[in-house]
Amino acid sequence: MNTLRKIYCRAFQKAFHIAIPFLPYRKPKIAGSVKELPEIIMRHKCTHVLIITDGGIMKLGLTRRLEKALKEAGIPYTIYDKTVANPTTVNVREALELYHKEGCDAIIGFGGGSSMDCAKAVGACAVKPNQSLAQMKGILKVHKKLPLLMAVPTTAGTGSETTLAAVITDADTRYKYAINDFPLIPRYAVLDPKVTLSLPPFITATTGMDALTHAVEAYIGNSTTIDTRRDALKAVKLIFENIDIAYEHGDNIQARRNMLHASFYAGCAFTKSYVGYVHAVAHSLGGQYNVPHGLANAILLPLVLREYGSCIDKKLHRLAIAAGLADKNTPDHEAAELFIRAIEEMKERFGIVNIVKEIQETDIPKLAHYADKEANPLYPVPKLMDASELEKALDEAFTFEDQAIIERCIIGREFSIAVIEGEALPIIEIAPISGFYDYKNKYQPGSTIETCPAKLPEETAVRMQRHAEAACASVGIEGYARVDFMLDDRTGEDYALEVNTLPGMTPTSLMPQEAQAIGYSFPQLCEWILNVSMKKYANTERN
Repeated sequence: MNTLRKIYCRAFQKAFHIAIPFLPYRKPKIAGSVKELPEIIMRHKCTHVLIITDGGIMKLGLTRRLEKALKEAGIPYTIYDKTVANPTTVNVREALELYHKEGCDAIIGFGGGSSMDCAKAVGACAVKPNQSLAQMKGILKVHKKLPLLMAVPTTAGTGSETTLAAVITDADTRYKYAINDFPLIPRYAVLDPKVTLSLPPFITATTGMDALTHAVEAYIGNSTTIDTRRDALKAVKLIFENIDIAYEHGDNIQARRNMLHASFYAGCAFTKSYVGYVHAVAHSLGGQYNVPHGLANAILLPLVLREYGSCIDKKLHRLAIAAGLADKNTPDHEAAELFIRAIEEMKERFGIVNIVKEIQETDIPKLAHYADKEANPLYPVPKLMDASELEKALDEAFTFEDQAIIERCIIGREFSIAVIEGEALPIIEIAPISGFYDYKNKYQPGSTIETCPAKLPEETAVRMQRHAEAACASVGIEGYARVDFMLDDRTGEDYALEVNTLPGMTPTSLMPQEAQAIGYSFPQLCEWILNVSMKKYANTERN
């Protein structure tokens, strides 16, 4: 970035920082359950509520407790459930039409950041009927008090329940922009852990890392205050203590509650102190390709932190202490490396890779331009970068592939069947206590329940055994192998995943357990396999 532009950006940011104490920031009031909302609505003398959410939330039935509470209180409500990830101008227009048609005077944003952003934008349009969303983009262009706005986050990550921003995507150009003004801060934030219990592990992980990104970018920026630093440190501590628990044990109410509060604190921090280039690039990816915001942030966070270099070591040291990774005696550069490496390891545990399959190399200059336009001069980043530098960072951030493998997602039970000399052994079921059958659940004692013979209808069991035998025959197996299956919960169909020609052969491996079910001890199984192999060898020699 050239010197004159740097001076302009830093002067702009400094002026904004000086103004922070005089601006009407406020924290939303916290409610601990959706059941508290009817009393709040009646206290504000509202008569009809518009609930803005998405189709996925409705299918999961997450709004039922709220709907029941509203019905019991005699409060009419209308639901708009067409919000998409990275809400568009079309979403806002449709919801606004419904707001006016039903005579609504209160709005509940129910869902992730997309639903809450849509709710904020609808509120802004309701009080500014003569202005388009595009005319309100930027800073302090709403001015007017919104209708009663309540936010119910169903993910612990976006922090939208605390912020003054609504991020909207132009449906025609795919350009993503933010509307920032104090009236957009919701009046109430409902931190109800019960609405987050159904979150899949991967979404739990990416939204949690979204909250982590908010806290980190708020803390390392140049516009922090005592309050924002305190909130950011609280958020980092809670995330490092709870994200793995929430990921592995989704029904843990306390971990879910702590993650919601972490997201809230992180939201309060970045609302005042702003974010940085992680968000600027993530927004361009979301606008262009609909990449989920939390996923984009998770991919980019460690990459951008490394790009900043040593200028953030001292601040990362303090974050590392909050995360329990270092102490005050740890050298700054060492603590910074520990913190960044911990984030990278978090990504690995959660299966987050640096691949956005939609991204095209030819799009990178445009993405960098959008990120530069969003971030400069507004974001008080520790190190200024222009479009060309952001383009370089994007080039380094992503792996490009010319081909992709698309596989059907099969939700169901997992089984394994050993086949010796063309005949299937009894079926064994593999059931992880939590999550899916990953490396940890496979090799950590006590993580998986293995049942042999599997509890299956006889017809299903026989069919799967015949399929296992056929799978081995199709690839020329003459000795022994193990075939792994998924049984679809919805259709009852079985799917062969792989033929393992060298399965594990310890006393606790799957094949020995199946052999034991028909009376073969581990030594007897080994002898059986040796005899089969010798027979095959002898036949080969004769031929």
